[in-house]
Amino acid sequence: MSTVTMQSARAHAALHEATPVTNPFVAFLHAVSAACKPAPRRTPTRCEEAEQVRRLAASVADTDPGFAADLYAAAARHDGYED
Repeated sequence: MSTVTMQSARAHAALHEATPVTNPFVAFLHAVSAACKPAPRRTPTRCEEAEQVRRLAASVADTDPGFAADLYAAAARHDGYED
């Protein structure tokens, strides 16, 4: 381990031990990381999922009509299920 490694390890440890109150840079990093987090994704409803499958079926209907029919049937069954 060299002197550079030891110094950078100390700096890294010091940054992780710092709190937002004692170090403005750490406060800035916390604010940026909180702002960059993606919003939670909404779970689609059963009808929305079935509609997505129907759109997929329509997109492949010309090239693979049998698969499209299977997808339409799956969407119809999916619509019929109760939560």
